[in-house]
Amino acid sequence: MSRTILGLLISPLAAPLTVYIALALAFPASGFSGGDTQFTSILVGLVSYIVCFVVGIPLYFVFQKHGNKHYAAYCSAGIIAGIVSSILVFTFFPGFLGDTAAIATVLAILAVAGFLVALSFWVIAVSEPNPLFNADAPKRRAG
Repeated sequence: MSRTILGLLISPLAAPLTVYIALALAFPASGFSGGDTQFTSILVGLVSYIVCFVVGIPLYFVFQKHGNKHYAAYCSAGIIAGIVSSILVFTFFPGFLGDTAAIATVLAILAVAGFLVALSFWVIAVSEPNPLFNADAPKRRAG
């Protein structure tokens, strides 16, 4: 259970990191200052944790109940959560709605962020440990 808690605490950090990198690359020196990028990343981080606890935890239990441990299910759910989050962004910030390029950019960035959050959660909490990384660990004796 500790891997699950660790995944819930660490994986949502992928969203603000993704948004920060995307905004820094999209607006290197012109229209997007460092303070705006940092504020937007912090806001995305807060939303990411809210989505993680409101949507992610119940979905994790549904996946566990049905025995679904495949990464594609988690990543698909992350992409859907990113798209739903972008719809929330358009609801609270309707200034984006006039610009098709802005809509596509926000949608793509948040879908990628949702994918990376879900993938990092899967790697931390769900995936089976690789025995190659535990080669130095002492072997358990039967009996």
